[in-house]
Amino acid sequence: MKNLKGIGGWLILVAISVVATPFLVLFRLLIFPRVFSNEIFPLMSTGLKTLAISEALFFGVMFFVTIYIAWLFFSKDRRFPIWLIGVYLTLITFNIIYFVSGTILIPDQALAWPFDILAQMLGAAIWIPYLLKSKRVRLTFIEYRHFQYL
Repeated sequence: MKNLKGIGGWLILVAISVVATPFLVLFRLLIFPRVFSNEIFPLMSTGLKTLAISEALFFGVMFFVTIYIAWLFFSKDRRFPIWLIGVYLTLITFNIIYFVSGTILIPDQALAWPFDILAQMLGAAIWIPYLLKSKRVRLTFIEYRHFQYL
């Protein structure tokens, strides 16, 4: 029988995602200095300003959460799977709320596409059961790490 402990098999795809996601979130955050500039922000409607601020705050928090998740992953902390599942569900929820709010506040502009939300749901439908049922995940993420203060 092969050794199922450690980062291997399908868990390699999770590793790639865990490493790439903080960079993708940071890339998304890089648009906001221009959005909040004196040239653009004053010209935006109140609804669009509200959406821009909420999106910037959400992805600012998500940047730090994704770094924490990467730390959990590479330290093989047992909390990793539940944190990653939480992020999947949070992203889906945020994007649904963002889509509905955008449709109500600025109906003439498409802010999020239902296809993107469906793609996130499909990804979650694949990876959440994997994280919950995989023997490799269960055998790999067994440590409990916590911050120790000196």
